[in-house]
Amino acid sequence: NTSSAAGATIKNSGAQIATGLAGTTEFHNTSDAGSAQFNNEGGLATQAPGGSVQFFDTSTGGSANYTNGGAQTDGALGGSVNFHNSSRAGAGNYVNEGSAFNASAGGTANFLDTSSAGSTAPGLVATFTNNGGSATGGLGGATVFFNSSSAASATFNNNAGTAPSAGPGMTVFQDTSNAGTLALPATFNNNGATLASIQGGFTQFSNSSSAGSAFINNNAAGVG
Repeated sequence: NTSSAAGATIKNSGAQIATGLAGTTEFHNTSDAGSAQFNNEGGLATQAPGGSVQFFDTSTGGSANYTNGGAQTDGALGGSVNFHNSSRAGAGNYVNEGSAFNASAGGTANFLDTSSAGSTAPGLVATFTNNGGSATGGLGGATVFFNSSSAASATFNNNAGTAPSAGPGMTVFQDTSNAGTLALPATFNNNGATLASIQGGFTQFSNSSSAGSAFINNNAAGVG
């Protein structure tokens, strides 16, 4: 159908136990997220999943705002947005927060199958901000491309962690995914740390993935 979330505010809560179910919002067929605000919270126990938004078929992320929170305790998982089939991110604003707990995950945005971070509207692009962890052992937020998915013309900001041994924000390409084409290249801003011995944000290509014609900016930062 062609339903829309319009301007709703939706919270998907994380599970309270490892085997529990987290809150989930799903979009199917040609539906879109409109200009809604989504808060996907992290899990509340070790290995507990976080809340999520799932896009299927040819649905789109619209111009909505998404905050994927990090885990809410040691060893838990973060909130996420997941694109399946041929769905698209649209012109949404996606923030994947780093974790504030040890050995725990940050928020993620995941692209599978032939999904895309692009938009069907000319001149409109999605923005992904992957923030680093804020506690020792806390992982950073991440955007990950699997299968034959594409970053299209989206912009990705990968930020360093803010605590010793905290993980950085990152964008990762796996399988045969790509960072866009000559006509629709993605932009990556990998930002350095402001503290000594902390890894800066990064973009990684693995397997048979391709950087295509992407713009990749590796930005240094002052260390105090």
